[in-house]
Amino acid sequence: MLGVIGLDGVGYLIAVNHLSRGDQVLVTVLEDIFVAVALLTITVGLVLPGMIALAAGEVATAAERLGQGTITDLTVAMQALGRGDLDAAHVQGPARLRSLCTPTMSSVRWPPASTECKPS
Repeated sequence: MLGVIGLDGVGYLIAVNHLSRGDQVLVTVLEDIFVAVALLTITVGLVLPGMIALAAGEVATAAERLGQGTITDLTVAMQALGRGDLDAAHVQGPARLRSLCTPTMSSVRWPPASTECKPS
């Protein structure tokens, strides 16, 4: 981030030094542009790492939940099916169900134009 701000400052100095002293309006416009770029750089430098860290935390939590719950239950159920024990092949804990929108055979494009899920 500091490198980008430094390059922004160098670019500003080069641009201003190549203008004649009579172009005060153009110098003012360049100052505004380079200040806006510096503020944008600082904003992105502060916000983007936080967003990435939040997303990584959510992925880690989901992977941990899969490893400790869903995958373990699936492994136990598959081993029970392999032994032929149909009574032991079930999920131990509460199941969380999510409604998914799936295209019908008559839909031409995916994803469907409507994002609403209608019960069938």
